Amino acid sequence: MARPQAITYGGRTRYRVQIRKLTRGINITEYFDRKREADAFIREVENAIREGRPITSNVTQARTTFAEAVEAYLKDPGALSTSKRRALKPTAAADRKVRLKWLRDHCFGTVALKRLTFEVIDAKLTEQAQERGWSPATRYRYETTLSRLFDYCKKHGWVAVNPLNGAERLNDAKARRRTYTDAEWQALLEAADARNDMLGMFLRLAWSTGARKGELLNLRWCDIEPAADESLGAKIWLHDVKNHEPRTVFIDTATYALLQAHEQEYRKPSSVLVFPSRTRRGRYAVDQPFREAREAAKLDAPDPKYGEVLTIHHIRHTWGTRLGERGATLAQLMAAGGWKTPGMVARYMKRREQQAAEAAMLLAGAREGM
Repeated sequence: MARPQAITYGGRTRYRVQIRKLTRGINITEYFDRKREADAFIREVENAIREGRPITSNVTQARTTFAEAVEAYLKDPGALSTSKRRALKPTAAADRKVRLKWLRDHCFGTVALKRLTFEVIDAKLTEQAQERGWSPATRYRYETTLSRLFDYCKKHGWVAVNPLNGAERLNDAKARRRTYTDAEWQALLEAADARNDMLGMFLRLAWSTGARKGELLNLRWCDIEPAADESLGAKIWLHDVKNHEPRTVFIDTATYALLQAHEQEYRKPSSVLVFPSRTRRGRYAVDQPFREAREAAKLDAPDPKYGEVLTIHHIRHTWGTRLGERGATLAQLMAAGGWKTPGMVARYMKRREQQAAEAAMLLAGAREGM
């Protein structure tokens, strides 16, 4: 007989029941707040199996609608994970919960899971993207959230396939093509400095290191130390990174001097963070100040070539692009930027390929003149 397993998550204990009898087509996983409820559920299922009765929906609590699936997913302490089954960071888990609830309340609600084909999902998300002015990256986040939910449903036997698997999705939605020009960057820095807050230092640190927004927001003072090489200012250890592989980056002496001045003004005894919240415990809320500075710098319109509005992440893209233009090797880019595969940095190497082609053409011209 199956037994409930106590699972504690976020200070709360729930009881998981797993009943696997695959030869009979039974694959059940349920969660209960009380052990006696879990025991009663097990007894009911075991009795139904022994007596040859079908495992009806009121016994298995099978999820047939989108709303029911979302409810089960949100109650499951082990569901909020990455595709590689790593636990999500608290902020990422909270974002996924918000998106799932929004999709439930505004898109799919009581629609039967079996009716949610890729065509249905694509049409609804396209409609919402047009109404709400979503960027491709925003839509991609909703697609990814849905895919994780359908993987969960497939695992529990509520759907036969994940409708988003194998379909042509916006996998390149996060790719940035626009970069900051020198004039745009100076205008943004001037607008940030005029605010007299932490934004100017945040932007300069992002520009110097190519670090992601979350990596800088989680940066601690203990992660920074003077560099051994006198030509460099400081060594920074980025520990809370996207690919779970900490890395070290460096800043020059001028940026380190600004960071030391920032420490004098903004370091708080109650926080270990380099960019702490000004009003409560936690991280600096950088998005709104950035948008306001971008608007003040008159940079909040999409560019005519790519249709992209400049974001904080475009700083990282500009950093990688400039390194590639200056001759950084593939290994150097991967180490400094924290990219795990060569394919992730291939677009930053295109300028070097172009330069190599130009060199070959120069050589060809010289040979023709011989």
